[in-house]
Amino acid sequence: MPSDSIAGFLDEAKAKRVLFPDQVEQLIRHPDAPQSDLSALCAYLLERSVLTRFQADAILERRANDLIFGSYPIVDEIGPCPGGTAYRALHPSLRTPVVLRKFRGDAFAPYESATDVVSRARAYGMLAHPNLLSILDAGEYQGTAYVVLDH
Repeated sequence: MPSDSIAGFLDEAKAKRVLFPDQVEQLIRHPDAPQSDLSALCAYLLERSVLTRFQADAILERRANDLIFGSYPIVDEIGPCPGGTAYRALHPSLRTPVVLRKFRGDAFAPYESATDVVSRARAYGMLAHPNLLSILDAGEYQGTAYVVLDH
């Protein structure tokens, strides 16, 4: 976060889609919301389940870039998965929950590249079966291969 101020936090939270404009408006108008202490505001938002612990920690530790990947707002870290890490995220426009899997660059080396992983994910995405999760998106962002799955 560029600043410890509430205004700086709110601007950054909107830009990273951690909070949506309507949520920010409600915060500004709510008389109980802390107006001068960022830590107190994070605690207030955690109490009301507006932020997750992952998001609050990232804000307080100045890791705002951990809160968005491509256009997907990150809600929480699920944990390690084969080749990378899985996150709970939100669909950028629908705000529905999705699972975002980011793959480490070395996860498939030396035999496959990020492009190969994305191509395979796109082919898998054409399969429809009740026992398979639907792939909603796959691609590369800043050199990192990712797949977005239905929650």
